[in-house]
Amino acid sequence: MSDRYANSRRLFERAQRSIAAGVNSGIRKMEQPVPLYFQRGEGARVWDVDGNEYLDFQIGQGALLYGHAPAGMDAASWSASAPPDQWGDDENPAPSHPSAGVIPEVLEKFVVARWNDPAHLRRRVAEFSGRIAAIIF
Repeated sequence: MSDRYANSRRLFERAQRSIAAGVNSGIRKMEQPVPLYFQRGEGARVWDVDGNEYLDFQIGQGALLYGHAPAGMDAASWSASAPPDQWGDDENPAPSHPSAGVIPEVLEKFVVARWNDPAHLRRRVAEFSGRIAAIIF
């Protein structure tokens, strides 16, 4: 009988020689029968180094808004660390992206609300009612 996780087992044994407990996160420690080592991902699916396919219900532990290896630039990182001269006015914050490689048309897809200001968020949602697909914090 072949071991469906032979390559993952080998990599885990190697990792235990250089990383405490052989893993770098608590969730990886709980993977069974051994911590898995993924070779590639696409959308909600990932494949380990042994060729086993999985459906990633945690979608990268919540960090992958568009799934694994989305087609086109992940443009969801907006206005998180813009310098003050790029904030725009107080009521209508300007969307800004940290990468110069984002196409300008993407700017039109995002509405920015002030952080930790529920009243401002409610006004922005009302202003764009019927055109909002998601609210990302």
